[in-house]
Amino acid sequence: MTTNDDLAALTTQEIISAVEGNVSDHEESVWSIAWHPKYSNLLATCSSDKTVRLYYVRVLSPSGRLFAKCIDVLENQHNRTIRRVDWSLPSGNALACASFDGTSSIWILLQNKLQNHLQALEEESQNSKESSPTTSANLGLLKCVSTLEGHENEVKSVAWNYKSASLMDQSDDHDGEDGDCGLLATCGRDKTVWVWEAIDKVGFSDFDCNSVCSGHTQDVKFVAWHPLTRSNMPSLLYSASYDNTIRIWKEGGFEEDHDRQSDEWKCVGILRGHTSTVWGLAFEPQLSSDDPEYPQYMVSVGDDKSLILWREDVVGNYIDMNVTQVQTISDVHTRTIYYVDWCVYKHPSTGQSISLVATAGGDNTIAIYQFDTTTRQLKLLTKIANAHDSDINCCIWNKNEFGLLSSCSDDGAVKFWKLKM
Repeated sequence: MTTNDDLAALTTQEIISAVEGNVSDHEESVWSIAWHPKYSNLLATCSSDKTVRLYYVRVLSPSGRLFAKCIDVLENQHNRTIRRVDWSLPSGNALACASFDGTSSIWILLQNKLQNHLQALEEESQNSKESSPTTSANLGLLKCVSTLEGHENEVKSVAWNYKSASLMDQSDDHDGEDGDCGLLATCGRDKTVWVWEAIDKVGFSDFDCNSVCSGHTQDVKFVAWHPLTRSNMPSLLYSASYDNTIRIWKEGGFEEDHDRQSDEWKCVGILRGHTSTVWGLAFEPQLSSDDPEYPQYMVSVGDDKSLILWREDVVGNYIDMNVTQVQTISDVHTRTIYYVDWCVYKHPSTGQSISLVATAGGDNTIAIYQFDTTTRQLKLLTKIANAHDSDINCCIWNKNEFGLLSSCSDDGAVKFWKLKM
C-alpha cells in the first residue's frame, strides 16, 4: 500500500483520477457542495438557478464508476442565487443555505424518513452495472423550518460551529436524534458577520441573533469556525474579506477564569498576508484537541493566486494566541483561488494518517497538496488541469470516505475524484 512518504513520488495519474460520470442537473453555475457529516453518501449542492439538490452518491466498486441520484430538490424558497450550503454538526440534523436575496434558510433533514429509503438506494446502486444517468426522485427529505433575516443584501457564506451540544428538545421528525451545535455564522456584502443561535438544537425552528460583528471594510466572502472548541472555552470564528484580510472573532461571556461576563463577540486578531481578496480558508483537522496548547494550522486562499499556511499557537483562553504566516505558495494556480479544503485520512489498510489540502480556482484547475507533519510545510503533489470547463467554485473532501473529492463549477457540473492509493 502507498504510504504518506511515497506520495510525492507518484505521478498525477497514480495519485488521483476522475470518477467516470458526473452530476449536471443544475441549470446554471453550481456554487457550493457539502457532504453530510453522518451519511457518507449524501451530498448537497446549490446553484444560481435558486435551487438546492440532495444527492445519493456512490463510487461503484470495482468499476470506479459513479452512481448519483437526486433524491430531493429545494426550490421556491429563495428568489436569487444560493451561494453556500452547510450541514449542522456533528449529526447533520439541519442544512443552512445562504442566498443573494439577503436571507438564509434552515432545513431539517427528516432522518427517520431518510432511513426508510437508504437500503433501497444502496440496492439500486449495487444493481447498477454501468455509470448511471442522474435519475431523480423527490423524496421530501428536507423541510424548511426557519428563515434568517438581517443582512442588508447578499449573504455570501454560512457555517455551523463544531462545539458539541446536548440534546434539548425532541421533535417528531428527529425522534432519538442527538442535538447539534446551535451556533451559526453568516456573512455578506454589507461587510458584517452575524452569529445566530438556535434555541431548539434539534428542530431549529427558532433562532436568536447573538451578535453582529462589524470591522471589515468590504464584502465578507467566507466564514469558518475554529475546530479547537470545547464546552468550557469560547468559540473562535474566522472571516475572510474583499478588504484582503482575515478577522478573528472571539465569543463573549468568557474571561481568563472562564466565567461569563459579556456576551459581545470581539475581534481579537487581523491577519494581513494576502494582497487581494481572501476567498476562503480551512483548518487542519484537530486530532489532539484535548491539548489546549497544541499548535493549530490554517490555510487561506485568495485573488492573489496564493495559498498561505498559518501557524497558530493557542494558550489558555486564547488570550495569548499568536498567528504566524509560515509559508506562501503562489506558483501553482494562474488565476484566482476560490476555495480550499483540508482533510486528514486514516489509511484503511495501514492506519497511517495522511494530511491533504485541495485548492480550486478560476484557472479551471484543482491542486492537491500534502501537509508534511515533520517539516510542517505543504508540498504540491499534483495538479488536475482542465478539471472543469469553467471557474471551479468549490472542492470538498468527503471526510467519511477515504480519498473522495468533489468539485463544482460555473460549467454547471459536479465532478468526483478519487485517490489511487
